[in-house]
Amino acid sequence: MESIQILMKEIRDYVNKNHFVDMYRRNKEMNKWDELCIAMDIMDDTTLGIKEFVKNGLGETDEKKYLRLYGVLQCIYTQQDALNLLAESFELKLNYKEYPNSTLIREFRNETIGHPTNTKRGTTTKRSYFSRVSLGWTEIDVVSYLNKNGSRERVIEKYNLNGMVFKYVEELEQILIKIRRKQEEWYQTK
Repeated sequence: MESIQILMKEIRDYVNKNHFVDMYRRNKEMNKWDELCIAMDIMDDTTLGIKEFVKNGLGETDEKKYLRLYGVLQCIYTQQDALNLLAESFELKLNYKEYPNSTLIREFRNETIGHPTNTKRGTTTKRSYFSRVSLGWTEIDVVSYLNKNGSRERVIEKYNLNGMVFKYVEELEQILIKIRRKQEEWYQTK
């Protein structure tokens, strides 16, 4: 997570050093300035939450496990939204096909904490929950009920949350490096 914090500091320092606010003010685009600042702040805030999870895992008590589980997934989801806004601030469109782990963890969040009682895919409705007894450092069981055309199926899927988060962080670093490079190119054209 330290590399993420360093990259975000570089991005923020470049924005401040080059007086981006003056450029936005001159072009009467203060809304874009606000978006950029908010994206950087949210990136920093959510990185702290993810860093806490990476350092301490889910915790020992059920209360801590659920708070950290929901917390890390929501931090990643919110961070991805801010990351898109940050990239768009420098006219960079992210292609998440290049980052399959980012897509995987976002979909995992949507199905487990975003819309766990009613995820629809075509004619299938999926209802999911975490198996409390499985909440540990590495593997988590997600119990789902699939309803399709009147038939019902119970499915238990195992997920390595720790591995998913670490792979996401690796991709996040790649994306931030790409944004940092684009930032300098973009600024030269303004």
